Amino acid sequence: WRDSALLPEAEWGAAINSSLCWSGDDPSPMWKANLPVDHDCVEPSARFIRANYMIGWPIPGHTDTDDYEAQRAEVSTGWGQTLKALLFEKQAELSATPPMHRTIATSAVGDKVLTITWLCSVADWLWAVFYLDMALIPSSFFFVFLYVWVNTQSIVLTLAGMFEIFMSVPLALFCWKVLGGQKYIDFLAIVSVYIVVCIGADDIFVFADTWKASRAMPKTISGSLETRFAWTFKRAAGTMLTTTTTTAMCLFLSALAPMPAIKAFGTFAGLLIVVDFVQVITWFPAIVLIKEKFCTECCAKCCTGPCKPETGPKERAATVFLRDKFAPFLRKWRFGFLVISLLLAGGAGAIIPAMAKFTENLEFLTASHPIQAFFNAQTLDFY
Repeated sequence: WRDSALLPEAEWGAAINSSLCWSGDDPSPMWKANLPVDHDCVEPSARFIRANYMIGWPIPGHTDTDDYEAQRAEVSTGWGQTLKALLFEKQAELSATPPMHRTIATSAVGDKVLTITWLCSVADWLWAVFYLDMALIPSSFFFVFLYVWVNTQSIVLTLAGMFEIFMSVPLALFCWKVLGGQKYIDFLAIVSVYIVVCIGADDIFVFADTWKASRAMPKTISGSLETRFAWTFKRAAGTMLTTTTTTAMCLFLSALAPMPAIKAFGTFAGLLIVVDFVQVITWFPAIVLIKEKFCTECCAKCCTGPCKPETGPKERAATVFLRDKFAPFLRKWRFGFLVISLLLAGGAGAIIPAMAKFTENLEFLTASHPIQAFFNAQTLDFY
């Protein structure tokens, strides 16, 4: 075809239509491959159109197709990145939805009336979008940092606690790769970092609050750092062990799931929780004692100013409220809460058979995300 004369441009539409449509009612295989179910062979029109391009093997510099991983790695880092840059350039020029945008355009933007979405495995485009979304993770970490600081009222304990949470990730990776012998880690497993941030902050609250409560205990407990620490560690570590065990066991049990991604998520998340627990009963208590001994009641609750005189022990307002107000309220209305709980449990059990219908069209991302719009069009609008 390279040496043949092209048809006049005015005839292109009819020629394309005749090659894609049968003379009858059924579309041709080529139409099925590139145009959606909602097409019109009489007056050629379609809401979507797609094109597929295959890369042949072996690539230059290789003589066979057996070394797929090596060839794919070479293409991904070289040709694939060049392709991605060129497609991004054209997408920015022609598409109403810009490259790497997190929301798909629903109307024309200026003279751009089309939205172009694409997926290329060797260009690692999909992972690039996921990594862009993962850049939002620091904002959640910052919120947890501020919340821990407000709760502990100590920048020292806050920094120590966040360090403990962050260190759970490399330690869990060590267990995963070195002790477990795993070579790869799934994207879903990385998401479990959010879990350890939340649970790690809860453990910090448990130990810090118990330590503060020890000051208001009788002299047999509050009389020295040693007795306070012994009482705090016994109560806090026991409480955290219970929550850690239940959470980790639930996550580890998901390793029985048939899907590898779910197995990896449950196992790695369980490792994160266990590693965090080990640190919160070793590293964090040590920092609490160091702070108490060397910078107790410092100005701004840190080691940067002269210490204030020791004040008498005082129960926290939250402790007083829970003991004197909330607990009696729960006891008084315990039978009513029991009835409500049974009704909620019954309602939850009643909708379980219908859960399969709810998850038939479960979307990984919001419908407005370009990636989800791409997959929805591929699944729902094409043959």
